[in-house]
Amino acid sequence: MTVRLSELVPLGKTFTMKRHVTRAVVDAYGDLVGDHDPIHFDEAFCRKTVYGRPIAHGTLLVGYMSAVSAMATQDTGIPFVSLGYDRMRFVGPAFVGEEVEAKLTIVGHEEERGRILADVTVSAGDRLLAIARNIIKLSA
Repeated sequence: MTVRLSELVPLGKTFTMKRHVTRAVVDAYGDLVGDHDPIHFDEAFCRKTVYGRPIAHGTLLVGYMSAVSAMATQDTGIPFVSLGYDRMRFVGPAFVGEEVEAKLTIVGHEEERGRILADVTVSAGDRLLAIARNIIKLSA
């Protein structure tokens, strides 16, 4: 029996998750990855920037993208991996104290290559923070 990706995860199917970007989350993430740039931590430094206050790491938002990517395939019982993200852009800052939403929508299948294509975004309310095209690969 051949697995049809379009049947497992149909076009238009959407997956979402929400997370609060707290000071503790940003601090822990900075410690975990070793990124202690003052743009994420130093209030006085950040007041001199266009943001006016600390911003979350962009790669923290990528982590949220990865989480919704996993949600798209985890219930299939078939192993998948993310091959990465095309045209990823950080288009707005995520601030400490905000709730962000990661959203992934299935937009295509490459059945012969065992790939699922998905558009993924992270937003805070009506502000778009990050966008990308996720490529998910069948690994069975």
